[in-house]
Amino acid sequence: MKDLYDNNLVTGSFSLVVAESLYLTYMASEPADRAKELYYMLCDYNCDDIKLEVVMQMGKSSLPDFDLFLPDWIALLGKCTDWRTKRLLEESMSMIQDDFQAVIVARDHAEYHPELYKQILESGKSQNDPTRFYKIGLEALEKIPVKLKIRSEIALLTAEYSCMMNNSYGAEKCWMEAFESNSSVVNYLRLRFLSKNWDDCSWRVGKIIDIEYHKTMSMKDIPGGYYRNNFLGENALYKNDHCTILFWEKRFDEVIKLGLSEKKMLGWSDTFMKQGLALFLLLLYEGDIYKADLYSMFRLAIYECGFDSKDFYKGTDIEIQKDKYSLFVELFDKWRTEVSVPEEDKNIWIRNIQILIAQRVDAIMEANRRNYYNECVAFIAACGEVMESRGQKGAKQSLMLSYKKEYARRRSFIQELRNFGFRE
Repeated sequence: MKDLYDNNLVTGSFSLVVAESLYLTYMASEPADRAKELYYMLCDYNCDDIKLEVVMQMGKSSLPDFDLFLPDWIALLGKCTDWRTKRLLEESMSMIQDDFQAVIVARDHAEYHPELYKQILESGKSQNDPTRFYKIGLEALEKIPVKLKIRSEIALLTAEYSCMMNNSYGAEKCWMEAFESNSSVVNYLRLRFLSKNWDDCSWRVGKIIDIEYHKTMSMKDIPGGYYRNNFLGENALYKNDHCTILFWEKRFDEVIKLGLSEKKMLGWSDTFMKQGLALFLLLLYEGDIYKADLYSMFRLAIYECGFDSKDFYKGTDIEIQKDKYSLFVELFDKWRTEVSVPEEDKNIWIRNIQILIAQRVDAIMEANRRNYYNECVAFIAACGEVMESRGQKGAKQSLMLSYKKEYARRRSFIQELRNFGFRE
């Protein structure tokens, strides 16, 4: 049948044919065989969008013995792990009338279908029983493998119920579990800045960072290792996010060695170089008020690390929520007051940044990549502002003038210099 439709030899709705076939199969099969027969037929048809609800609506009356069929159907689906099965299983879960029975199903299939716990926790938002759903969330965190990213989503849902109970300790515990199962930048920042017990848990965070990065890097030696992480939804801490978190951890020497050591000055899009330069320039800036050129560095850093305020506020009860730019700047300012860097190191950093910017501009010019002129000048302008904040009067104009003389024939480049405040 599918071949006939694929070759346009039959017209009409293929989904309707599948639904009618499944309905007839249900009606013709023995009760004990119905789940198995429907699943086999569904696989043979290879129909991606069919729903059990559509099959239920085929006849003039309700499907006979459906209350006996549904547990068999769920048990069969629970043994499979393909994405189509997950969708059907979620649909079947929504048909369970008894909440306690739904928890039992989620418990039985936690290893391969942790999304069932998530479904229960999301449905609980409409009920006024945070204590019960908080306990369900804690159970889910115990049963679901730590390496799965979906466990992080479940941890944040559990944290929301904890906040409803005014249990700040429980919420912070969930934030830690969220970071351990999905070691993202935003999960780190939430834990870093909202936790009242950061000093007590920072050692565990540092351990997670190192273990997850080592584990992720070891996967590159396994054929299809990186693909496996993404396909199975497993936690992974790749180089760029690792460097970003190390920066916030004030492990600057490691960041420079690992993230700012690219030899090629082209092909930076998949590296930490852009974000690294932006973050270090922001750290080196000593003014009280950020100039416009520094905000371009904030925007670049936010974009490169994928920071989003909506994700940051998940698992919290913060009512007044800021946009991602305002929030990131606020977090950075707070963090900067805690950072102490020797003046000698700062001088070395600023010199090395100037060298990297010069090499980057030269490579862009050699390759005639005009679409990167704006980015290059943004770094030049920000670097000039940093130098001025550190006591070098007129540094921005002087630096821009030197680039104008170096690339006097590049009109588009010089126009970008003007756009960033260069005065001839």
